Amino acid sequence: MVTPPQRSFHVVQFDKDKEVNEISALSKSGLWVNAGYFVFKNEIFDFLSPGEDLVDNALQKLVLRNELSVYPYHGTWITMDTFKEKQTLDDMYSRGETPWEVWKEGKLKQLTVTA
Repeated sequence: MVTPPQRSFHVVQFDKDKEVNEISALSKSGLWVNAGYFVFKNEIFDFLSPGEDLVDNALQKLVLRNELSVYPYHGTWITMDTFKEKQTLDDMYSRGETPWEVWKEGKLKQLTVTA
């Protein structure tokens, strides 16, 4: 699964003379990030040798073979990798702003995957 980045970083565009041309929010960059959810066939292990990393090694091999697809997710995706992100989520929870609690309002949607 991939999702647009949610971090508060900014992308800086500059030229060969190091003059800044543009500063824009990473979330508006059009880039997608690995959301960390995967669905694999058992054959994934054929592409992963002992000591190798899934993303840096096995998935790169699948990219070269044109055998890797993604599910672009446009819903709420909030990371909790840093203390600041945990505070943000705690604050949202305290205010009742919990878009991840889809079961509370009976809005649980069925995920439809097409092959």
